[in-house]
Amino acid sequence: MRTHWTLEQQIAQLATGGRKSCVCGREHSVPALQIVLEHDAVLRLPALLKELGVTHPFLLMDENTKSAAGGRAIGQLLAAGIPYTPVCFPAEPKPQADMRTLPPLLRQAENCDFILGIGSGVINDVCKMLGMQSGLRTGIVATAPSMDGYASNSSAMIVDGVKTTIYNQTPALVLGDPDVLAGAPAQLRGAGIGDMAAKTISIAEWKIAHIVNDEYYCPPIAEAMLAACAKAVENAEACMRGDTSAVRELTEGLVLSGVAMSMAQVSRPASGSEHTLSHLMDMLSIARKLPHRLHGAQVGYGVRVALFAYQALVSLDALPAEPDAVLRQLNAARWEQDMHRMFGAQANGLIQTACDEHRNTEASVLRRAQAAHAGWADIQAILREALAHQQELAAALDAAGIPALDHPEALGLGKEDVLDLFIHSRDLRARYIMPSMVFDLGLMPWMRGQLADALGVERDRKRYFDPT
Repeated sequence: MRTHWTLEQQIAQLATGGRKSCVCGREHSVPALQIVLEHDAVLRLPALLKELGVTHPFLLMDENTKSAAGGRAIGQLLAAGIPYTPVCFPAEPKPQADMRTLPPLLRQAENCDFILGIGSGVINDVCKMLGMQSGLRTGIVATAPSMDGYASNSSAMIVDGVKTTIYNQTPALVLGDPDVLAGAPAQLRGAGIGDMAAKTISIAEWKIAHIVNDEYYCPPIAEAMLAACAKAVENAEACMRGDTSAVRELTEGLVLSGVAMSMAQVSRPASGSEHTLSHLMDMLSIARKLPHRLHGAQVGYGVRVALFAYQALVSLDALPAEPDAVLRQLNAARWEQDMHRMFGAQANGLIQTACDEHRNTEASVLRRAQAAHAGWADIQAILREALAHQQELAAALDAAGIPALDHPEALGLGKEDVLDLFIHSRDLRARYIMPSMVFDLGLMPWMRGQLADALGVERDRKRYFDPT
């Protein structure tokens, strides 16, 4: 039934109206957010801004998004007599969500009282950061159903070369025209499907983190995300054909993902190991001075990697080593050496953060490993539940143009890169994801071998652990 609810009904169902009536024990209030997804939605922009008390918005776009919706938005503001300050990024080089881009934009927005983005991923992330640093509310005119951050309270930003999730504020306005969204390039629609397919992984790993790390978990929010994921997967081919109804439903799922993150106050409902892999891909692109690939396409490839690892894990009849035996294999010196090889100039900061968080101490690893051992039957059930949808997910990713597991070159990656990304995904931040569990259980050399075989590259078991 939930898959047929409107976006507004789904949001209302998740909200608890300030009461601790949710089964998770927390309050879920609806963010103060106007969502308008309808034909010619841009015609409502002046009235919506006036309702918000906006008198002089700052407009951020690029040349492509200006053509898609920016021109019409500016026309509406002019007709309504609303002054605005525009900034348009050039088509090349493509703008990046880098903290270094913010200071000049903040100076240009000094006389404005609202930050309005016209675009999708990078524009959306930068606008929310501008809002956070200026104290202004933000909004977005969506131009592509390519990612799930439109209604979230966070931005994925590059900070000193490291891709970092920064929590900021939920926007006040999300506006999108399904006709414009359906007319976005096919690869952008495919990226949105990849981002929605990821919810199968994010929810599975949220559940596992709840078992192993006693993390907060909300079943209704998780169920809403899985329902939105199922709808996006079911409609993947229609979305790729540019069917307006299917694209609207995909966009609703992407917007709902952002609302769910805002309600839960964590990104767990929409982001797991597949998103961390994407962040690492971004960092590789920066280090190698290569063009950035679409976030959703990278995330979709991360879904393929995660599903492969899940299949390998459920094939284990029993865990091969007790937690104490795993501790005897830890080799901190080799880990640090490999961190420097992987992360270069960023390695010292990441190593220091891991040390400050006591992430790799014997006590921390032992605690997590013991919890995973104790909950292994439940963990395998969670993995099997995700794998039950593997066929449908694979078909949707194929339709979306997401490269197969053994063809990472389509994303500018070598096969050895994929192995490095998997191994080091647990090192980017403290978040407990599936590769974190693989490490804690002493299974990283084995999993690397499994993944190497699938990719067709030479095995190398001597990483992180002394051979036993």
